[in-house]
Amino acid sequence: MRRLEYHEIVYSFFDRFLKGEKIPRLESLPKVTYFTMGANKWQTSETWPPAGAQKITLFLIQRGSLQLPHGRWRARHVVSRCG
Repeated sequence: MRRLEYHEIVYSFFDRFLKGEKIPRLESLPKVTYFTMGANKWQTSETWPPAGAQKITLFLIQRGSLQLPHGRWRARHVVSRCG
């Protein structure tokens, strides 16, 4: 499994967009990097959503759970992290 160099990416982003510095490392990164739960791995894409992605509708319900329309599936816990 490849490790995401999160801090390097964030610092490069700020150097580029706040300081105006040219950052070759930032230019070489894929447009999108995302983590796939279940497969437990980082993946990349040049578009969002990635090719082959399927759109589903989820509803937030009581106590932080998710549910598909018509109650077909339910998750016990929802964890959302940004950054």
